[in-house]
Order: sequence, then structure tokens, then C-alpha cells
Amino acid sequence: MNAATRAVSLNTPIADTAAIRAGNFFQGRRLTSKDLGREQDNRRWADAWLGQAVGAGIAWGLQASQQGAAAARTLQVKAGLAVNRAGQTLRLAADQLVTLVAQPDAASPGASTGFGPCGVLSGSTTYVKGNGLYLLTLAPLMMDEGTAPVLALDPGSVRCNTDAKVEAVQLRLLVIDDALLAAHGLDSNVVAPAAVSRLRNAAAYACFGFPSVADAHRHPGTVPTDSLIDALARRDLSPCDVPLALIHLSGSGIVFVDRWSVRRRITANSAADGAAPAWSALIGDEMDAVGEAQLLQFQEQLAEMSAADIGALTAAASFAWLPPAGFLDASGARQLNWRTFLGAHQPEREVPLAAGDVRAVLAAALRRDPVPVSAATRYRVYRITASAQWLFVREAPNSPHAEEVWLDGTRAALDGASNVQQAIDMLRARSCRQLVLWPGADLHALLAKLEPGTDLSLCVEAGEYQLKMPLVVQRLGHVTVHGAGAGSRLLIDSGECALRVNECKSVTVTNLSLHADRMSSGKDETGIGVRGALTVFNTPSVRIEGVRASCSGSGRIAGAGIVVSNPAGASAKAGLPSSVQITSCELSIGRAQVGILCINTDLAVIRQNLISCAGQRDESLQRGIVVAGVTASEVRIEDNVVSQATEGISVGLSRREAAKGEALLADRVIVSRNSVTLRVTDGEERNRHGIFIGNANSVLVQANRVLTEDRQRPEVEVDGVSLIGVYGRQVIVRDNHFEGPRTGIVFAPREDDSVRRPRLNLEQPDRVWLFAFNVAELAAEALQCPAELIAAGVVVAEHNIAP
Repeated sequence: MNAATRAVSLNTPIADTAAIRAGNFFQGRRLTSKDLGREQDNRRWADAWLGQAVGAGIAWGLQASQQGAAAARTLQVKAGLAVNRAGQTLRLAADQLVTLVAQPDAASPGASTGFGPCGVLSGSTTYVKGNGLYLLTLAPLMMDEGTAPVLALDPGSVRCNTDAKVEAVQLRLLVIDDALLAAHGLDSNVVAPAAVSRLRNAAAYACFGFPSVADAHRHPGTVPTDSLIDALARRDLSPCDVPLALIHLSGSGIVFVDRWSVRRRITANSAADGAAPAWSALIGDEMDAVGEAQLLQFQEQLAEMSAADIGALTAAASFAWLPPAGFLDASGARQLNWRTFLGAHQPEREVPLAAGDVRAVLAAALRRDPVPVSAATRYRVYRITASAQWLFVREAPNSPHAEEVWLDGTRAALDGASNVQQAIDMLRARSCRQLVLWPGADLHALLAKLEPGTDLSLCVEAGEYQLKMPLVVQRLGHVTVHGAGAGSRLLIDSGECALRVNECKSVTVTNLSLHADRMSSGKDETGIGVRGALTVFNTPSVRIEGVRASCSGSGRIAGAGIVVSNPAGASAKAGLPSSVQITSCELSIGRAQVGILCINTDLAVIRQNLISCAGQRDESLQRGIVVAGVTASEVRIEDNVVSQATEGISVGLSRREAAKGEALLADRVIVSRNSVTLRVTDGEERNRHGIFIGNANSVLVQANRVLTEDRQRPEVEVDGVSLIGVYGRQVIVRDNHFEGPRTGIVFAPREDDSVRRPRLNLEQPDRVWLFAFNVAELAAEALQCPAELIAAGVVVAEHNIAP
């Protein structure tokens, strides 16, 4: 039974041949050189085992860099301290100037056999000729120093009279042969600057172990194949060597010195390395050190490029790999355009990052894999606050850290979704979309990507949006557009429409601010002649609430604050009634323009809106609220304030397209509790009105107030309420207050044989036409109505006062 299979009892001493054996010194024991030598070896072995436990790498210093002209092939290596894989501590006490070519007149100091595994090391060379990649290392060397007096009686001692064994160090240069380079896809025979840059970068990542390590990350449990350093370790690179730099030499001299491709901080081996090598790519301190080295290698290579090369630098031309994170100068002579540099890897835009968050973001990014330039992986670019640098980091598929979030897809009604990214992808694949607009975004491009019929929730973040053309939402399903009130402002200076909704199933617009700065003439492609800062066309269901809209004046009616229009007969063709609700909006309207215009809607509800003129003190808007077209089942205009208008509220429904015998096109019109202030400007001397209603079956005009500012101009005809047209069985006008109009109420019903209703029967009235409790201050008369209608009792007039 051998030692590997023989059972050992507990508390049994276990020792091997390599165990430290300290000499047992006692009085009278004879001491020999062998005894003292064993004590020295014991000290060295103890130090080596401690060094192996701490880990291999560079503690500080030992930076290698080109010194002087490239043709001199001379390096400077700074003083420093390192630990090799054998556990030995290597110290370079002072900066050294090292030549990489043979010096025929140089004398080498005497060397002797070293300690333990680091005896006489082979493989070191000097540069001879041609292109090649070399590895510069620091290794131990034992030197003989001085002589010691010996006893003449012992002739053998005379031959071993060295006074001291000096634990020195040496710099070695190991050639990486072409076969080894080819196995890792490298060719050192390049001369063009971009090709040399790609070689340097590719060689560094071959030393890092990529792409093999990335494959092991994608397939956990896979053992990565040898990196370039691992492969060299099977040849000339001993456990006693500490790699310092990768050097490219050519016939013209040093091409580059790349330190961080092979230089590592001290890292301890994982406890799982020996027992589970398949997991070494996923755990342990060494992978963190490699991530840091990738960043530092990139920054060093970038820093050594000339400012002229930096200006047009692209990753695709000069790099084979990109690190998981890196910094780029955002200003100064070495400023680098991140879009040009990243190319296909660039994000849509940069995002700000507080300086205090840089360390956390960088630490998370460095634990991700680097990216081949040929891959389609994107990066995120941060503009560091109060800094002249950008930070780019690899964008994880579920960034940031969403892959760590567990999601119950079944509970969320998203079967098959187990992480946040899958859930988002599944939601985006549905017919309803959530879309956010922000200042600086390409608004038109974002909307153009939507498929016809898609339901849309459009959020307009706070900010000012300068538009060169209207923002158009068209041919979608149910649309919601909401903003942050006055903080979300769409402005257009090249037309009268800032936001236009065309041919959607429904639209809701809330808490948005819109401004149109210039009026145009003629109809647009929808056939609308008058367009609003907010325009909705051929959309059967419309709700507008909390909108601020403004438009500039032009001296003629060309624009409006809000326009909702449907083609004539559209609702009948679609088989669905159209409806419009406009509530709690604030409109600032330019000279001779319109506040709210609704055309061809079955149901129009206009409530609690504030409409005023945006012009000079002596200017006025043309009309406050207009409901027009050829059809309307019900119109309700309530609790609105219209000021500085030539005409206040108009409900004028045309009957030109009605066939003979059809019912009246407006079933019910209610205008109540509105406040209208009229101003008649120069040249506006034709008849004006505060409220006008024509052609309706049922009319209720109640508790409105109409004020005329231009009382000093009696030559201008101004009516408080004007009812001219065809009316049905009920017209009620009561409790209204007029101050300034020359006539309070004008009622002029017309006969019309083209509608199915009985003609006026003066002998037996068949309708209720009531005018009561209306007050017209400063007016010539409170009610103007055909006398025969009052005499026949068709019109009932009670308590209408004109003081």
C-alpha cells in the first residue's frame, strides 16, 4: 500500500521529504558547513512558501520603458519589488539601463548555481536581426562574492573559500518564436502604424487569454486553453521569471514596449485552482487583476499615440479588442471623438455621470469581458461631470445588473420571461408601446419606427423642443401624449402646427405646452386650411386636457391654438360617432387667429378653458371658440373665459349637404356659464356677436356674461347673443348678462322646407321658444325678435331688461 492510499490516523504527524528540517543544536555537537547551509536553505524555503501563499506579481516599480532613440534598443527599468511564481522575492535596488543587443566588450560577473528550482536559467537571448516579439523578465541570480580565510590544515577548504552568496537579480529577454505567434493569430512582420497598433493590442489580449477565457465564461466548467504567456511558460519562461514587458523589435530598433500585456499586480492563487481548474476563469483574484491590466494597457497604448493620430483614430482600424472600460479625452489637443472611435459600438447618445460614481461604475465594468472589434456589442458612454474625459463601458445585455434580478414571468403574465431584459423585449413586441421623448432626441425618427395600428403612450419629458417640422403621430391605434405641463414645450418657427395627430383610433393629449410662431397659407395634405399649434385630424375620439397652446398673429385667419377636424361624413362611414373633449386648456392667441376650432364632430364638449389675445393692448383675436361643419349630435360649451376677441363663441353648423326631408343636423346645443369680453379693432365695423348659434333642434343659452370693451363706438353692431337659422321645438335663453352690446339678444328663425319638421303655426304654437330674465346694460334693446312670433305666443319673452 502506497502513501497516497494508506489511511492515516488523526493526530498522526505527516512529513515529506521537502519538509523543513531544522538542525538540533546542543552542547558538544560538532558543526559543519553542511549544518549551516541547511539552516540557510530552511530560511529560503520558508520564505518561498510564504511568497507562494501571497501570490506572484509586481508589488511596486519595475516599469520598463524605451530609453533614447529606438535604434539604440535600450530600455530603462525602474527600481522595484516583485514575487515570482516560485515564491522568491526579487528586488531591483536602483534604476537600470539595459541594452537589448550583445555588447562584445562587456564582462559578466561570476554566477553560481541558484537556490531550489531557480538554478541556472536558460532561454535568455539578445536581439540579433529581423522583426520579432520578445518578453522581458526579471529573474533571480546567485552570485559569488569575495573570499574567506580558511584553515591551512584543510586543503579542500581552499577550493571553496567564497565569502558570500549574493541573492541578485537579472534581466532576461525571451524570444517568442513565429510558430507560437502564429498559433495565437499574430504576425510580427508589420510596419504600417495601424497594423503595428493592432499587433500590439492583439498580442496583449493573447497574453490575457482571450478569446479562450470568454468562451469559458460563456460555457462555465470549460477549461480555457493556454494564453500566450502560458504557452511560453511551457518553453523558456520559468516559475522564477517575473514578466515585465512585451517588446517588439525590428531592424530599425524598438517598435513598442507594452508593459501591461504581461505586467500584473500581486495576486494570490485561488484555493480552487488545483482542485477545480475548470472554474479558474470565473473565480479568483487573478481575473480581477487581468481586468485592471486591460484598462491600463489600453490607456498606455492610447497615451503613446501622437496627437495627429488621435484626431481620426478608429477602433476598427487600430485595435483588435476593446477593453470592458476605458477613458477618452473630451477636450484639449488629444481630444478624441467617441462616435468616430467606437464606430459600430457607439450608443445613441452620451449620458452624464457624477464624478463620485465613476469608481463604482468602473469597478463593475472591469469584471466584464473585453469586446472584439468585429463584434456587435455596444458601449455606454458617460460624460463625467466637471471632467475633461468620457468613460466608455461595455453595455451588458441586461445592463445595469438586470441579469441578477429574478422575474416570475408567469406571475407577470409574461410566460417565458425569466429576467428583466426578456420581459422588456416581450413587452416591446406587443401592440402597445411606451415611448419617451427628451430634449435633443431625434423625435421624428423615434415616431417613424412605429408600426401602423400600434397603441402608443408618448411621454414628453420636461424641456424645450425646437422643431423644424411638425411632430406627426399618424395611423396608429389608441394614442396618449402626456408631458410635464408648461415644462414640456414644443416650439415650431416654420409653420402653425407643432403637434399633429392624423388618422388614429383615439388620442388623449394632456399637460403639454405648444407654440407655433409663423402662419402659412393654403391647405395641407389633410385638406385643412386652418391649422392649430395642436391639430387632430380624422381621429374619432379626442380628449385634450391641461394643454397650453399659443400661436402668432398674421392679420387674417390662418392658424389657431387647437384644431380638431374630421372629414365630412367620416363618422357615418366608420359606423362610430366622433367625440371631442377639450377641458382646462390655456390658449394665448395671436391677432386675428382662432382659439379652439372643432369641425364635423358628433359630440363636442368644451369646458373650463381660458382663451386670450397674445397681441398688443389694442389688438384682438378673431374668434374664441368655433364649432362648425355639417354634423353634430350634441355641443356643450360651458364655463369658458374668452377675452380680447372680435367674436366670442360660434356654433355654426352648415346644412348645405343635407338631403331634403332629413332632420336638423344639430340635435342639442348648450352654451352656459361662459364669460366673453369683446374688442372691435379698426376696420372691424360689421356686425359682431358674443355668442352665435345657428341650425339646431334644441338650444339652451344660460347664465353667460358678454362684455364689450369698445362702448365708445356706437356705429359698430354688437349682439350679445345671436340666433339666426333653423331651430326645432326648444330654444331657451335665460339668465344672461350683457354689458356694452347694442342689442342683448337677436332671434331670427328661418323657414326651411328642406327639413322634416312642421312649419311655424302661429295659431297653435307647437314649440317652446323662451327668452327670460336676461339683462342688457347700456343696450338699445334687450331682445330683438319678429313681433308676430311674440304676438302669436310662439316666442315667450319674460323679464328681459335693457335699463
